[in-house]
Amino acid sequence: MVEMESGTDFGVGIYSVQDSARLLRRPAAQIRRWANGYTYRNLAKESIRKLPVLQSQRGDSGYLNFRELIELFYVREFTTLGVSLEQVRAVSEKLVSEFGAYPFASARLLVSGRNLMRVSELGIISVETCQLVSEIVTPFLQEITFGEEWAIAWTPAAGNGSVIVDPNFKYGEPILKDTGTPTRSVFNLYIKEQDMQRVADWFDIQYGRAKDAVEFEMHFSNVA
Repeated sequence: MVEMESGTDFGVGIYSVQDSARLLRRPAAQIRRWANGYTYRNLAKESIRKLPVLQSQRGDSGYLNFRELIELFYVREFTTLGVSLEQVRAVSEKLVSEFGAYPFASARLLVSGRNLMRVSELGIISVETCQLVSEIVTPFLQEITFGEEWAIAWTPAAGNGSVIVDPNFKYGEPILKDTGTPTRSVFNLYIKEQDMQRVADWFDIQYGRAKDAVEFEMHFSNVA
């Protein structure tokens, strides 16, 4: 692996709401509601404020860090299973006291096998009772690298093992593992040239790596 240039915001990563939505394959408006909360009016025309699911006290920011991105992956998975956002938020709030401001990105929560929540047809069972079902966690854990405390890198399955999302490099932008080349740059050149070998030669990368980068970007390109 070649030496890759680190971003100045070392280990944090910077993701716009739009980029987060792309990587999580969800509409930007939904990601914004999960991250920042939202306000709506009920039938009585009263203004109701719903708090964010994220517990990181981030304010109404247009950007997320890497841990917040990982947390929202789990929010997506739970809600896809039919668990209400209210339940996910309640569990997240309970976990803060033990696991800190980024509970769903905690290595202890996701790897240690203790004090986890369980998902059933009734929703998320109370934190005190048990375990997180392996069907939710196992596939994603295979893509995540953990440090002592937190998730520190993500190797998305869509990247065929060639792509990594690492907050230590390029501000957490998806890059090719072995060269540090941003997948978006490879994709943009391919769209212009329509010639994979020419793209590979331009970036001085293997043809297969160029193909992996392009296919990775195409996987996320159709998100509203």
